[in-house]
Amino acid sequence: MQSESLDVVQDEAWHLPVRRFNPASLITPSGRSLLAQLMKVSRAVIIEDVDAQPDHLRQHKAQFGLPGTSAIFCTDDGFRTKASQFVVTSPQWARHIQGERLW
Repeated sequence: MQSESLDVVQDEAWHLPVRRFNPASLITPSGRSLLAQLMKVSRAVIIEDVDAQPDHLRQHKAQFGLPGTSAIFCTDDGFRTKASQFVVTSPQWARHIQGERLW
């Protein structure tokens, strides 16, 4: 960074980063659903993310289908965190998990 470009930063304005969920984090480099790939080798995938929201997972499902899966948004996890927790699992296991069923 050149010294003259710091003039804008040195004023009394606040410069804060913008946080947002990156939907590409759920896609493998080959273009497949990371959730679908993980579900092939596990009973459940747990996602804990400060920026993820239920609509992000719904959009991922709309794009990739994710047959044979269910997703639950765990709204009351008993902890005092700002992170959202999601469980992607089979419909059989999903009925044992408390939370808002996304699909």
